[in-house]
Amino acid sequence: QDSVLLLDVGGIGLRLLMGPESLAKVPSDGTRVKIWTHLAVSQFSWTLYGFLTQESFELFQLFLEVPGFGPRRVLGMADGADPAKARAAIEAEDSEELARLCGISVGTAEKLVVGLRRVRKPAGKRFTKAANAPAHSDQRLVEEALVSLGYSKAEAREAAASSSGVSVEAWVRAALNRIPKTR
Repeated sequence: QDSVLLLDVGGIGLRLLMGPESLAKVPSDGTRVKIWTHLAVSQFSWTLYGFLTQESFELFQLFLEVPGFGPRRVLGMADGADPAKARAAIEAEDSEELARLCGISVGTAEKLVVGLRRVRKPAGKRFTKAANAPAHSDQRLVEEALVSLGYSKAEAREAAASSSGVSVEAWVRAALNRIPKTR
């Protein structure tokens, strides 16, 4: 069920989708509020999404950069999450914390973190790693990829530690070559 806010903008009524937590904070007495909006245009509709803070809006925009994450899905993830803590979890590549903050599964959080890493711009300040980020986060991703392919955690850890690559994908390929072919 969508959380809808009807806006009167210069005598024109607009239907705005908001997350339930944000919608609950909108005063019902007709008080003027500032809302940051995103207009999603598709073949079938024009849909407005609304946010009460610029930080929540920017988190929504960040999540939209990941292929496969559309505005409806992202609205639910960004609504109610503390934007500063969510950004810190992303920068630290802490999928479990991001999942907890956004109310999503760890798997979805991992897809989000990996997707954001792929679209990161090296010179962009908002995409730099946090100072407290794990030093071997790429190794952790390699290990997780190998475990998802059916290898044990011990096999994945050993193969990832004894190989390397210029990218995570190349590292996974190199690690796969290090695992004995006894299967």
